[in-house]
Amino acid sequence: MDHLRGKAIIASGFHTTRRGDIDILQNALISIGDDGTIVSVLHPNDIAYGEQKDRQKAATKLVTLPEGSYLLPGFVDLHIHAPQYPQLGSALDVPLEVWLQKYTFPLEARYADTAFARKSYRLLVEDLIANGTTTALYFATIHQEATRILADICLEAGQRALIGKVVMDNAEECPDFYRDASPDEAMHGTEDLIGYIRHHPKNAAALVKPVVTPVTALKTSARARPWKAACLSFSRSAIRWPSLATSLMPPGSMAETLPFGPSTRTVAPSALTVYLTPAGRAIGFLPIRDIVRDPLRGLRVPQGI
Repeated sequence: MDHLRGKAIIASGFHTTRRGDIDILQNALISIGDDGTIVSVLHPNDIAYGEQKDRQKAATKLVTLPEGSYLLPGFVDLHIHAPQYPQLGSALDVPLEVWLQKYTFPLEARYADTAFARKSYRLLVEDLIANGTTTALYFATIHQEATRILADICLEAGQRALIGKVVMDNAEECPDFYRDASPDEAMHGTEDLIGYIRHHPKNAAALVKPVVTPVTALKTSARARPWKAACLSFSRSAIRWPSLATSLMPPGSMAETLPFGPSTRTVAPSALTVYLTPAGRAIGFLPIRDIVRDPLRGLRVPQGI
């Protein structure tokens, strides 16, 4: 909505600044700065409402939403496997490992092709924005260039995003054609992506943020010392999704296939695990347990370490 920069909107709508409270706007005058941020919100009974409205109208910068239209906050999606969009809704009737090995990993491996990555990621971001998702947390692939392209596209589209290059280095669980060559390569790749996003010339406002993204404990062997890698490399990243592994973990739960695709349920502890970084800031992790393959029960989370 770049065409609304530097203008004012008269609109009705709903939003909330605190859980449990809903603020209802009736013909509010919303002024938008040249940078796209909201400068002020005036209600009809505010003293400056009439004067500001007349000024914007005289400058031909006043936009009025049609009767029956309402402004709503953008949707926030905290779990999107970005590379899987081309197979949306496919093969949901097969077991998790079949879905991964036969369909998902071959698809995600294609993102080594940057042209394919750009086309797929652009379609995904455009579709999400068109349907009201203005903030998204993306799991990408192991590919550095493709994940950078995803960040570029989000910045171009103006979507607030949290993006992570996935860490998949477990040779026993990941196919030869799609995995990080080593734990060091996986972590260094994440470091490089963090630097790219943070220092992106179009990201001065930090609209896009980097995150640390192990896929699951099943696919990531580097989980033995995740806190050290995080402390050394990501001390200024405050958000972590999904959770990383620690040695203190509660009883686990089964791996399962959800209606929208396979997922490993996160097991949250009673209290947040906190580590102090070299920069002196605390980072919280919601631990996730190791996942093992039981010959009788399939994938499961063990009850003890």
